[in-house]
Amino acid sequence: MLRGHATGQLLASYEPEREPVAVRNVQRSVENALNHVVTTQILGVTPDVGAEANWRQVRRIWSRLPGDATHRQAVKTAIAGQSMEFNEHNIEYGYTYNSAAIIPDGTPEPESPDPIRIYQPAARPGHPLPHAWIETSDGIRLSTLDLIQPSRFLLIAGEDGDDWCSAAQKLAADTGLPLDGLRIGHADGDYLDPRSTWTRHRGHSPGGAVLVRPDRFIAWRSPDLTGDPASDLQAALLSILGRGSPTT
Repeated sequence: MLRGHATGQLLASYEPEREPVAVRNVQRSVENALNHVVTTQILGVTPDVGAEANWRQVRRIWSRLPGDATHRQAVKTAIAGQSMEFNEHNIEYGYTYNSAAIIPDGTPEPESPDPIRIYQPAARPGHPLPHAWIETSDGIRLSTLDLIQPSRFLLIAGEDGDDWCSAAQKLAADTGLPLDGLRIGHADGDYLDPRSTWTRHRGHSPGGAVLVRPDRFIAWRSPDLTGDPASDLQAALLSILGRGSPTT
């Protein structure tokens, strides 16, 4: 906005995006704290009985006495429940945004068997850009995350997305907007996807494309090449920057 690329509407997107994430993080922190209380109670330690008594109780975990088997299993189950805290991959990285700076494409969120511990990568609008190992033509490996340059949007097209890249180049030249474009494909592109990891995550055809914000979140996605990629890309980018009507 300070550079004249966006209006105040872009700043107004901060709270709708970040507040739900903060609320969820606080909720998980409270739940984790309660889990610690429960685990401590099951373990049977308390500051009231002194260190030696507490150590005797703790040693029951490693005891081979038959009378301690039930206690040992209860403690083991309680500690296993703490994996909700130790491995909160979807909480820590799989959070999504929903605001005027995101243009939904109508696709459903990826299903996860565990919405806390299991992160399901997806290049869907509102989701963080998925990591995928890609390679240059001379075999240098890098992550898709390394493609994002500070303060610049990036259009990532499929192997048949030359028209998208040309549109991005022309839009940047005509308007001065901070926008770059490139292609990623399994056998053809500016970068190669030898393991097809990006192909699994991108959610579009070889002729489609995704627009990534400078904060590495997907802002817009086209499932295929459209009849007028230049106009469609411009409409999407201006809408994200608060300079146009929402598009689809």
